[in-house]
Amino acid sequence: FFFSSRRRHTRLQGDWSSDVCSSDLPGMFRGAIFSCDPTGNLVHADRLTAAGATFDARGIAADREFLASPDNWFRPVFLAHGPEGALYMCDMYRKTIEHPDYLPVEVRKHTDFESGRHLGRIWRVVSATASSEVLADLRKVDLRRLSSEELVGRLDDANGWVRETARRLLLNGDLPREAL
Repeated sequence: FFFSSRRRHTRLQGDWSSDVCSSDLPGMFRGAIFSCDPTGNLVHADRLTAAGATFDARGIAADREFLASPDNWFRPVFLAHGPEGALYMCDMYRKTIEHPDYLPVEVRKHTDFESGRHLGRIWRVVSATASSEVLADLRKVDLRRLSSEELVGRLDDANGWVRETARRLLLNGDLPREAL
């Protein structure tokens, strides 16, 4: 599931024990919640546990982050999972991310707000053992060619991207409500 807030969160879903989705990250990340921290130049991987009416988030690896960069321009701001089970990460790649309105006037005079304005990167994070041939085949998914009945069958697919894409196509299509 996804949350929208100051940070972008995504939960990687799928059958993490399957050999079919060999690009999936190691099993320790199954069901993990990933969140971007652009000010800290890192991506967290947490495990949620129920705590009454809310949840507690605990880091999966107590001694390190899922991804941390020494590059001060690295600004992860968006996460999503792809058709091959990879974690896609949007990196804003900017020198300064603070808005001028929130900085003292004296600081604004000496701050470069434009550096990196035309830069940015999209990273694809996969297992170190993922085969490039398998990844290429898994990315060739085109669910738009499936019938409504075939899309309904994909709603319980092991791959979270396939499930969500099938759901979106069904809801945007002409499928009668009873079929859902």
